[in-house]
Amino acid sequence: MLFKNINITYLNGKNIQFNDYEIFINHNDEDNWVVLDKNSVGSYSKVLLRFRNKKLNNEFYTFLESVSFIADMENIDIKTFSSQNFYKKAKKTKNQRAELAELKKKMREISSNQHFGWIIDEVIEMDELENSYFICLMKNLLNIEEVENYE
Repeated sequence: MLFKNINITYLNGKNIQFNDYEIFINHNDEDNWVVLDKNSVGSYSKVLLRFRNKKLNNEFYTFLESVSFIADMENIDIKTFSSQNFYKKAKKTKNQRAELAELKKKMREISSNQHFGWIIDEVIEMDELENSYFICLMKNLLNIEEVENYE
């Protein structure tokens, strides 16, 4: 499904608009994608979206937190609490196993405290670690790197 008008509103009020892209939602934290279709409505706590414009031969990715979207026949409006970020396929493979292992270790340490009761700082830190782990895992799996602009 090609969306003629795409509007993304970020937490800081920044707005970005672009045209004529297909949008895919990552499925099961793998290299598996579901096409976003017309008349779709959705909400996710965290999600990876892939945008593709065949005419421009452009494909990019964005990680979003607390995201909701509403699509009609030609337009989609996406709202998120994330900051603007764009990723593209990397020219060189970058292995992030060490970073993934370190994040997993920190998550296990905090998780072990759960039996004694978490304090709010640990809940927040665990949420941040889980999000960082998701981003790192997907960057490694898809071989993508952060870029300044989606074009």
